[in-house]
Amino acid sequence: MEHAHFVRRVAAALGGTEAGSWWQSTGQAVLRAAAATPSGAVLATQGHRLRLPDLLGTLAVEATVHEQFMDPAA
Repeated sequence: MEHAHFVRRVAAALGGTEAGSWWQSTGQAVLRAAAATPSGAVLATQGHRLRLPDLLGTLAVEATVHEQFMDPAA
């Protein structure tokens, strides 16, 4: 629950529109980097090593979960 609280606080500080813009620009940057990376590549992030498709799937789930945390009705 600590992470959910952190995400809500950050979203509140940024405001819904700014937080959404941040996720959108981050997503676009990830897609550009993915397009330039061989599909079999293993990438390191946050102390983990993942194949490109696994990293993209993880980021898609993270974005979905974070959007739920930013929703004040959640």
